[in-house]
Amino acid sequence: MRKVSPESNGWHALRGKSAIVFLLYFSCFISLSALIYGQGDGQTDIDYTISPEEASRLLSTYIQYPSVTGNEKPAGEFLSKLCSDRGLNVRVFTDEDDSYNFAASLYPLRSGKPNIILLNHIDVVSEADLSNWREVPF
Repeated sequence: MRKVSPESNGWHALRGKSAIVFLLYFSCFISLSALIYGQGDGQTDIDYTISPEEASRLLSTYIQYPSVTGNEKPAGEFLSKLCSDRGLNVRVFTDEDDSYNFAASLYPLRSGKPNIILLNHIDVVSEADLSNWREVPF
């Protein structure tokens, strides 16, 4: 049986593209938030800046959580705490042993104000047979 490495399936290229897309979306979210809801509107000041090193560290920490379907709670709690610590409003919709869903927004969801909401798909498919991997996927 031929071993399939992540590299032979283009995994490294996909992983790199996924990281870039994630950072791009995150940057757009922060930039648009600052532009649309800048200071002077009664909102608590939020630091909208993040260094590339900090973004890389946070993304690296996040993708190390083995968030296979049914085990996404630790990754979800990490993200919701990150959002809350950064001054975003966090609303948890599902908090169970095997599931965790939340939304992060500039204003509370029921505020009636125009809002930007950050949602993320936390769970991933199983890594399958670990012997097919050169490195542990999480």
